[in-house]
Amino acid sequence: MDTTHDTMTCPGCDRVLHLTDLADWLGESPHTLYKWAAVGYPAFPRRLRLRNRRVAVTCAAVKSWLSEVAR
Repeated sequence: MDTTHDTMTCPGCDRVLHLTDLADWLGESPHTLYKWAAVGYPAFPRRLRLRNRRVAVTCAAVKSWLSEVAR
């Protein structure tokens, strides 16, 4: 099973990205992303509601958010 996910070539899938994945992708620190997540949407992509209250998003939500922010 291939577990790699290339965020640059992916058109936007339902793969769950945790905060560390998103930090690597955006080149930001996890601390900064936690601050953005506390502010909420549109400063941060729409989050998934996880039972453990950790921050996670889908690849598609991040791609959509990036296109909205780029406008």
